[in-house]
Amino acid sequence: MRKISLLIFIAIFCFVYIPDFLWAKDLRIVSLVPSSTEIICALGLRDNLVGVTTYCDYPPEVLKIDKIGNTALNTEKIISLNPDVLVDTNSAHGRYAPFLQKLGYSYINLKIDNLQELLSEAKRLSDFLGKPEAYLPFKEKYEKAINSLRFRMDKKPRIYIEVWNIPWQTAGGNTFINDIIERAGGVNIFKKMKNYKSINFEMLISRDPDIVLLAYPQADPKEFAAREGFSALKAVRAGRVYKMPYDLFVRPSPRNLEATAHLNALIERISE
Repeated sequence: MRKISLLIFIAIFCFVYIPDFLWAKDLRIVSLVPSSTEIICALGLRDNLVGVTTYCDYPPEVLKIDKIGNTALNTEKIISLNPDVLVDTNSAHGRYAPFLQKLGYSYINLKIDNLQELLSEAKRLSDFLGKPEAYLPFKEKYEKAINSLRFRMDKKPRIYIEVWNIPWQTAGGNTFINDIIERAGGVNIFKKMKNYKSINFEMLISRDPDIVLLAYPQADPKEFAAREGFSALKAVRAGRVYKMPYDLFVRPSPRNLEATAHLNALIERISE
């Protein structure tokens, strides 16, 4: 039953990324973060992207687009692309906004702290771009996908998600990552914290999670288990430390729905 429900979700989700609209060829957009890139493409505006970051890798077609930097932006490159709009998410590059706006470029920051907000911010973006028609097919597909994620767990496992390892960092209760965990049927052991925080061993052992999720590129369950004192953790003793597809979990994008389904399948499997 679990496999069937996951396959049904994937079949729905695959249509969230819709074809590009022929009527939107004029607008020139630069995306400042991978999440913005994914949302723009999900709205069918991929052909309007003239610049993305080196981290932007989904959908695969964006790999061919000019690169404007990574954690640091190449403002000269951005200027050379002559964009109409710069799209940020959760103020990742907010420090550049005043300078770029002074040059006459429009800047919009999408604020996404949960999966439902992604829908409202996608609407705000399509309106800002003057392309409200782009939102309607996206809304239909996204709502159908999110409504398929209705998981009821008899016992909710306590989960620690590590989003970076130097220092150890996790996601608090007001983040979209917390929403993924809860929708998947788990409980975030650091739910009472806000935003993204560094933690220490004492904070972790006192909460002693049932499951550990590692969501960053270089994640290694063996390295995690080998840390000093970590053999005392319940999740380590049970062999429940998992490397996750980090791009699904740490980017606020439509693929967070896929992350939710992925995590629920994991929870159900180890609960059997």
